[in-house]
Amino acid sequence: MSFPYHCDAEVTFPSASLATIACRTLAVDAELQPNKIIRTLRVEGSSLLAKFEATEARTLRVVLSGFYDMASVVARTFLEFDDGGLGEAGR
Repeated sequence: MSFPYHCDAEVTFPSASLATIACRTLAVDAELQPNKIIRTLRVEGSSLLAKFEATEARTLRVVLSGFYDMASVVARTFLEFDDGGLGEAGR
């Protein structure tokens, strides 16, 4: 199957450990339509990098919107549970 639509997204966190936690958290959910979308997540330094490949532009838009919604929830959770050492999380 061909995946002609592509998008790369980057979300930067205060530390590499928070980026890793975010990646592990977001990687848990499998795509609902794996025949229409391929999602690849990885961490590089303090950035979470996401690559999306889709069969349709609409599918790509919906999945990307969902990704940013969930990344926002993860970031807000980090802030909510911050004990003053947000950049030190995971040590």
